Amino acid sequence: MTEKLSIRKLREEDLDALYRIREIAFLDNISRTNPAVQAQHQALLPYRYGRFRGDELLSSASWYPFSAHVGGAVQEVGGLASVVSAAATRGQGHVRALLAHGLKMLRDDGVGWSLEYPFDTRYYRKFGWEVVSNGLYVQVPIARFARFKRPDDIRRFDALDEAAMAHLKRVYQSWASAYNFTLTRDQRVRDDWQFVLQGAAWEAVKYPKFVFAFPHAYVVVIFIESKETTRLIITDYAFENPAGREDIFGFVNHFAGQADCVRIQLPQDDPLCMEWSNFGIAHPHPLQARIVDAAQALSGWESRADIAFRVKVQDDFCPWNDAVFQVETRAGKTRATRVGAPAQVTINVRALAQILSGSVSASAARRLGLLHGEADAMAAICGLNSNPCFMAMADYF
Repeated sequence: MTEKLSIRKLREEDLDALYRIREIAFLDNISRTNPAVQAQHQALLPYRYGRFRGDELLSSASWYPFSAHVGGAVQEVGGLASVVSAAATRGQGHVRALLAHGLKMLRDDGVGWSLEYPFDTRYYRKFGWEVVSNGLYVQVPIARFARFKRPDDIRRFDALDEAAMAHLKRVYQSWASAYNFTLTRDQRVRDDWQFVLQGAAWEAVKYPKFVFAFPHAYVVVIFIESKETTRLIITDYAFENPAGREDIFGFVNHFAGQADCVRIQLPQDDPLCMEWSNFGIAHPHPLQARIVDAAQALSGWESRADIAFRVKVQDDFCPWNDAVFQVETRAGKTRATRVGAPAQVTINVRALAQILSGSVSASAARRLGLLHGEADAMAAICGLNSNPCFMAMADYF
């Protein structure tokens, strides 16, 4: 008799099986031997689910409840990560089952969005995730920073005491609230600031991080040397006004003669993306977003004007989204409810994620045929969000 398939949270006794799967899926040769890594795996067990045949682990996925800025407000988003399958059981629908289970779980918890970093964007696109903008990753000759003025007030934070952390958090939250999907770093899932500023225990020795602060900004850097070049890697930064931005880029000039080039991730609204586009390099991972609950994702946007339209969302993986929603303004914010009335505009759930995240403009959405219907309704849905999309690589999960 074939043993029953089931999905449940992983337990500590499942970790050895998970390590064996990761050895091939992620070429992970450290989890089975490094106590620090094993401690991290144990800490993340509350967020890990597995597909089992009897007691045999076939596939696993993690769903992290991160807090993120979306449209100027803080929302919980479901971070999908560490999706793995045993080599002998691939192509049998186990990951599909885990994704369906996880999305329903998020929806039942009132979560509107899921984010993930795919090994291949085509795979998760089948299940409704879509690529959203995450800026430009560049490697720029350090001489390109010469035009920025060096800052007068520079502090290096060796000891991240209460005062230092208060400064970093204040600057970061000011910066992060201007974007969609920037994490709040509230440490619910992991010690986020420790991760950002010092790295994981097994990384810190190889590439120590150095933290510098200015009155209205901060920057975290590492150095990577090779026989050919020395690279200054900006792993995290934030500023709360134009002077802070000038201080960050001007500070880079202190390393002219020591470093040959600088790597930095720029958000899509920074003008340097246009100027330095010829220095773009492969981004480590694209960012994909998935609308878990269309009514939730369409609700809560600030609106000075009165809004009223009906949108048909097409979603062939999450049936609760495949419906017509009435979107209207109430007390200055949008609210979406499912209705049984004709739609004025039709859009696929993947394109809706790109538009609401600020990754695709209204003109591009119309020009590329990402939505169809009445002109006023199309303009209204494209005008819901004015913030661009950005997640710092320091927050990768």
